Amino acid sequence: MINYLSWDSLFFGVSIYELKNEDVIKVHLDTEVNNLGSGDLIQCKINIENLKSIEKLTKYGFSIEDSGVTYEMTVDNKILKRSDFRVELAVEKDRKVIQKIAQDAFSGTRFKDSYFGVNSANKIYKHWVSAAIKGVHDDCCLIKKNKDELIIGFATVKKVDNYIKIGLIAVDNNYKRKGIAKELMKLVEVYAVQNNVDRIMVTTQCNNNAAKSLYRSMGYSIFSEFYWLYFKV
Repeated sequence: MINYLSWDSLFFGVSIYELKNEDVIKVHLDTEVNNLGSGDLIQCKINIENLKSIEKLTKYGFSIEDSGVTYEMTVDNKILKRSDFRVELAVEKDRKVIQKIAQDAFSGTRFKDSYFGVNSANKIYKHWVSAAIKGVHDDCCLIKKNKDELIIGFATVKKVDNYIKIGLIAVDNNYKRKGIAKELMKLVEVYAVQNNVDRIMVTTQCNNNAAKSLYRSMGYSIFSEFYWLYFKV
């Protein structure tokens, strides 16, 4: 009933298992946990409305370690008429600059050292950026430059079925509160229309009020809210 996550386990050097939202009620936790080794991790992403499942997990000893919200929006294809939004993709020479922006932006994530090992958050986001630039996992990495052609923000995106999923989005610390994040979101909209998709989805942490305010101001509505729960054997 729990699934071994081979890629995640190899990457972090920790045996990681996933318990799916729909399996929580029917799973026999004692049986599953008895088959694991000391230090193994079970993670579960669960809708916040699934109260019975959350109660079952927390009573067993799972800890709520993070909460998130996913937003969605339908794109107006008129955005293609805006000449000031030119989509530019990151290339390998941009990798270190983008990784530095990511390192500064994603500090309080669900990838906590106590579960995933030392410096786990920086490790996963550096890899995520590198992979997106190569078109692995995410399809590409969109970038925003200043007048001096220096990268000041980025967004990784992936086409999933009938929508575009934003993986990571971040702005250089020196350009915060200057409208750059909004411009990046507009670039994603252009990218979506260019790829014949009119729906965009993006996820952020529930405590990221700046991101939530941005998405709401751009016409995004809540699609789902969830918790991340962990159990370490």
